[in-house]
Parts: sequence; C-alpha cells; structure tokens
Amino acid sequence: MSSSTINLQASGLEAQRHNAEKFLLAASVVYVLAAIVLAVVFERPGLSPLSGAALAALLALPGWLGWWLAPGRLLARLLQAASLTALVALHIQLSMGMREFHFGVFVTLALLLVYLDWRPVVLSAALFAAHHVGFDRLQAMGWGLYCLSEPDFGLILVHAAYVVVQTAFEVVFVVALARRVRDNAEVAMLADGLQQGERIVFDGATQLKVNAPVALRLQNALGTIAQTLVSVRQTAANVQLASGEIARGNQDLSARTEQT
Repeated sequence: MSSSTINLQASGLEAQRHNAEKFLLAASVVYVLAAIVLAVVFERPGLSPLSGAALAALLALPGWLGWWLAPGRLLARLLQAASLTALVALHIQLSMGMREFHFGVFVTLALLLVYLDWRPVVLSAALFAAHHVGFDRLQAMGWGLYCLSEPDFGLILVHAAYVVVQTAFEVVFVVALARRVRDNAEVAMLADGLQQGERIVFDGATQLKVNAPVALRLQNALGTIAQTLVSVRQTAANVQLASGEIARGNQDLSARTEQT
C-alpha cells in the first residue's frame, strides 16, 4: 500500500476522531458536573461538595490535557477513556455504591465507540474491571470505598461478565466500522483524482493505489471508461485523417478535371 493511500485512509478516520474528541470533551464536562451534583446530594464527612468538585476536575484533567497537547493521537484517546472511566468510578463512590450509577459503565463504553478505535474501549473495560474488583475487596476490608452498597464479589463478577460481553461486541463492531470509513476514504480519493480544476481526468483516478473492494470496482469501471474514451479519440482521429485525405483527393481530382 502506498503512503498516499495510507494518508488518505487515515484522513477519513482522523476527521471522525477529531469530531469525537470534541464530543467526548463535552461528555467529560457533563461527567464533572454530575459529580458535583452527587457531591452535594450525598454530602458526607470527609468528602464535601468542594472537595468532590476538585476531585472530579482532577480526574478529568488527563483527558483535557490529552486533547490539548496531543490532538488526534492515540495517547489523547487513551487519556480521555481513562478520565471518563475514573469519573464514573467517582460517581459510584459519591453515591455510596448505588447500582443506578453503574449504568455509567455501559454508557461510557458506548460513548467511546465514536473514536472508531478499539483500544480506548478495551482500556476502559480493563479499568472498570480493576476498579470493581479492587474497590469491592477494599470495601469488604472496611476502607470506606464503594463499588456496590455492600461488598458482593459474586455480583461483581456478574457485572464484569456483562462488561466483557459488551466490550467484545463493541470491538468487533468498531473494527468493522473503521474499515468502512477507510473504504469510503478510498472512494473519496478516486473522486478527487477525477477532477483537475474544471476538467475531468480519468488517468488521475486510475493510477491511484486502492485496496478496498468497492474502490477497486469503481477504479476498474473508471479504467474501462478511460480506455473507451481513448478508443473513441483514436477512431475520431482516424476518421478525421481519412476525411482529410478524401478531401485532398477530391481537390486533386477537381484540379485535373479543370485542366482537361
């Protein structure tokens, strides 16, 4: 695969991921605001609303820094995934393990699909699994941490099983979707190769390197059209040449006729 093809394919994903970064940046702000509300509603000794807000902002900071310092790069996507995961863990902690806030796990895994990259999804799932198991065991030891309202390792394993199943389906889905975006980028490359200013130039599209099946079919069709146009031009040139020869023959014949 040529570097131009790779760059074109990447550009389709980069455009989507650029939009995804802004979308998830807004989502992280919503997560922070939700944490502040929970800190107010479930205020308890040792975790005031102010400290809850500060902790939420601190957990969101890696995702924000990734967006600012490494936009479009894998590092930024992984940092944002880690931040959103940590904020959901904070929601669970602030609500003292209310099961309703565990829905944030599945919401976050679904939101990460917008990156069209399986790696942030897998990272988030792994962090959720580590959080659930670790906090459940620390809760059982009386550390004041919460995963559920009461420690229940069996139920934690059930939650983990759901997370594993959803993550597996999401990975398959996002890999297929990313491939479709790359394929569409190749088709767009062919379309761009057709036009040079106000002219349509088939050679530009037929000489590009593509790999997607739909792009290959389109390129073959364009190649057939280009060959047909070449044949038409050659035929027209031959006809024009023959017409010229006939015209000159007629002129010669007329000249000889006049002389006689």
